[in-house]
Amino acid sequence: MNVRRRDRAYEVSQLARDAKDFVESIHSKREEVSLHVANRLMGALSAFRTRATESTAESRKISNCVKLLEGAAIRLKVDGIPAGGPSLESLLSTCHDIHQTACEIAGLLERRSED
Repeated sequence: MNVRRRDRAYEVSQLARDAKDFVESIHSKREEVSLHVANRLMGALSAFRTRATESTAESRKISNCVKLLEGAAIRLKVDGIPAGGPSLESLLSTCHDIHQTACEIAGLLERRSED
């Protein structure tokens, strides 16, 4: 069981890195990359939630992260990456929230794998 938890922690750590890539792609105005990473993250988080979580708190965190990603992906598809101003600030804030949540989940699983 401990090995399984470690594997999950590694998977979520990879997701946290992908979430960081998502933030960076928005900063660098790479819309196509942003959409690709957002869709990849949504799929991976959804799969992770259904097969790997043992805690409803983790499941809620993952669900929230997926909702944030869905909203960001829709905004990107409809409006693209904003040139600046409040729209860009809002999108970047959402991206940072996604990254933070992915890191928190990875940390929880890593701590649990060491118990």
